[in-house]
Amino acid sequence: MLFRSNYQIKVRSYATPSGSTDKIYSDFTTIKTATDVAESDITVASNAAGKATVSWNTEGDVTLYYIYRASDSTSDGTIVAIIPASTGSFTNSGLTSGSTYYYHVVGYYLSNAKLTKISESDHVAVTIQ
Repeated sequence: MLFRSNYQIKVRSYATPSGSTDKIYSDFTTIKTATDVAESDITVASNAAGKATVSWNTEGDVTLYYIYRASDSTSDGTIVAIIPASTGSFTNSGLTSGSTYYYHVVGYYLSNAKLTKISESDHVAVTIQ
């Protein structure tokens, strides 16, 4: 299974009544599930003064990433960008040198004009140059 991907599985159950060899089948049911983003799929680096670059692998079904910046590793923080997944990175500027920020991304899939959350990363820390 790939990270950041939707999977659709069709299942049905059956029963064999007591004293019979015939099977009774239910209708098919569709189960939809998504895989999460692994922490290793996201990198955050500060390679220039006052800037942090968040990067991710562009494979999978994610349409948009909501990028959050927090001051600790447990809070949601603030949305700093909404970026098409295909771009692969986002640079946040105007940050305070020497400060540590925590970034995490939430991936959404767009289908029939509806956004569905399909992935969320762990928080990744970066200290700004």
